[in-house]
Amino acid sequence: IVFSVLVLCAVLLLLWLAQLHGGNGMRTIIADYARKDHTRFWLNSLLAVSMLLVLVVGTYVLLTFDPNIS
Repeated sequence: IVFSVLVLCAVLLLLWLAQLHGGNGMRTIIADYARKDHTRFWLNSLLAVSMLLVLVVGTYVLLTFDPNIS
């Protein structure tokens, strides 16, 4: 059981770090290519909401996943 907890923690860490890495890259692209401050604000807001949604749903799926479902 300790091994499965460690694997779950590692998978959650991968999910969170990958999402942060991808979100930071998208934020950099938005900062480089969005010309207006208003556009940049809304794109960054949309990015933050989508990142949060993916993190919440991904974490929920990983914590409730049952491979032995019948």
